[in-house]
Amino acid sequence: MDITNFRGIRQLSLRLEQTTILIGENNTGKSTILDALLLALGSPSAGDRRTFVRDDHHLAGSGSQITDGDTIEIVLRFAERKPGEWPVDITQKLSDVVQLDNSGKYSVTLRVKSTYASSTTESSPEWDFLNLNMEQLPIKAPQYRRTLQSLVPVFPLQSTRDWGRESHYNARFWGPFVRSLTMKPDVRQDLERELADLNQRIVDGHESFGAVRDQLGRISKLVPLKGSNPVNIEALPASVRDILSKTRMSLASITGARIPIGRHGEGTQNLAIICLFLAYLHSKMDEQYSMASPILTIEEPEAHLHPSAAYSVAGLLDNPRGQNLIATHSGDLIANVAVTSLKFLRRRRGEIVVCQIDGSAFKPKERLTIDHHIRNTRGNILFARCWLLVEGETERIVFERCAPICGTDLALNGVYCIEYAQAGVRTLIKLAKQIGVEWLVVADGDNQGNKSVNSATRELNGEDAEAHIHQLDHTMEVVLCLEGYGSHYESAAGITPPNRRDVAHWKRVADNR
Repeated sequence: MDITNFRGIRQLSLRLEQTTILIGENNTGKSTILDALLLALGSPSAGDRRTFVRDDHHLAGSGSQITDGDTIEIVLRFAERKPGEWPVDITQKLSDVVQLDNSGKYSVTLRVKSTYASSTTESSPEWDFLNLNMEQLPIKAPQYRRTLQSLVPVFPLQSTRDWGRESHYNARFWGPFVRSLTMKPDVRQDLERELADLNQRIVDGHESFGAVRDQLGRISKLVPLKGSNPVNIEALPASVRDILSKTRMSLASITGARIPIGRHGEGTQNLAIICLFLAYLHSKMDEQYSMASPILTIEEPEAHLHPSAAYSVAGLLDNPRGQNLIATHSGDLIANVAVTSLKFLRRRRGEIVVCQIDGSAFKPKERLTIDHHIRNTRGNILFARCWLLVEGETERIVFERCAPICGTDLALNGVYCIEYAQAGVRTLIKLAKQIGVEWLVVADGDNQGNKSVNSATRELNGEDAEAHIHQLDHTMEVVLCLEGYGSHYESAAGITPPNRRDVAHWKRVADNR
């Protein structure tokens, strides 16, 4: 997937896996990527009503006007992973636009371009298909675009979710279930006769209805009405379809009482919408898209969820028939997915870049170490801008406690302290480079610290050592003692100082703490 000049993205290339998790700070393009996919392909649940608007065009600087916006271009390439993966029916349906490369694999490339016309103040999108050289094919796009949409439908679930909006008769996901009456005619007729009988019993049993009916019946003396009993009171809907239109769902509370979903908490409502969305998807697949490989785009599935629920929600979103594209801010969620599915969106010198983890660059033991750190921190280290790599617990505590005293908020500045003693500093540096996180190693001034500095130096690859490596003159404990905090260590070690500036003394104290 290639995006050019669309909103905040000037140019970006992104490979979508079976499950792709987009993470990044606000305004780094997560929602833009989801919308680009939806605008290029369209959605069965939203139709083709969505189109480009003038503010979708990328503006290069603060002084740029909309008329300066360059042409939007979104390119989607669908390709076999191995020769013969696509059924013959698919290649036949796309016969004039499908391409066969030298390795025997088929692919289809769709491009949408939109240029802003100042004369009409509108954007004019055009769809076409490309060959292997990225040249436009001399094929009229509408027919094959619709075919591609049916084969790769996009089903979006935005971050703004409200159960009241999603559960009425005309709602996107619930509406199709209640509007489609899949019932045998004779069964429906029997039910409606029973409804009429029950309605009459209710009306007859409710004595006050009689007075209303008598008074309304007097209208027939003034205007022509047909029948001897022109007034009909419906205490119940008269048809099965009317009943279905008023269908409501409830969930049992912790006491067992059944409560409408809209009266449950926001987290429960969010989960209910996700499950309803998946039910809609599976229904559509069975009814209309039996050959399709759908793409699910979901923003912030963790909204309003307890961390334990957010950790597990990824399991609900399994889409074995197609692909998932998820944008999230939840460390708990990403701690429970494969790290190779993560795409990190970073802003570098005004541009948005995509970083990702290359699993093949790490040995099995290193991969276990990475997995441990991600799970141990509930994924929070992956949201940092900079890693402060320290040897152990003492160093981490010192930096985290001293930073606010010095007027620095590490969390606000995106700095995360990570202990590298058990992981190995090289593994963490390699990971930081792959996901676009800045890093600084702080090492003790002892033999172990020398080893850590040497390991970090081998990962510099021409980068400035002073910007990435800092070695203390002594161990952190000795530094603290020399700075006036030695009495705490002396008390713990039971050693009396001969000289407050005696480094050898403080080393003995630190070793016996």
